[in-house]
Amino acid sequence: MARYQFSYGDDDDSSSEIEHTCTCTCTPTLRLLLLQTTLLTESNSDQTARLLALHTLYRESRDERKANTASLQKLTHALEKITDSITWYQELIDTQEREISEAETNRQEVETARKEAEKKSQEMEEKMRNLEREMEQWRILWEESERGAGGL
Repeated sequence: MARYQFSYGDDDDSSSEIEHTCTCTCTPTLRLLLLQTTLLTESNSDQTARLLALHTLYRESRDERKANTASLQKLTHALEKITDSITWYQELIDTQEREISEAETNRQEVETARKEAEKKSQEMEEKMRNLEREMEQWRILWEESERGAGGL
């Protein structure tokens, strides 16, 4: 159990001095130890003990910061990999969307060409029917002219 004594007041040990004793089992925080070192104390041994505790806490927090730094570096590395993956997937999606768009454009062009070919085919069929009718009319006229020429 840690025991800390705070003394507030003048250096002359007067009766107006307020004394507070903390008997908690928690580890003192860096902030608390800094505050304690700024207060006037009765003895140099208290001040020395506080400074040693402050140094120990600082050293532990430095080790903790190093561990936090390593942890942050790992998290940063993981975040970079996630960002790279997101970028790769976004590029893949963009490529697939572009390919789909090109395929749709090609499909529409093929559909347009098919419709034009179908239209031309119908026009050619119509022309062929017209030519067949015209040939039939010429054949009938020729046969009639043959009969008329034979009858003269």
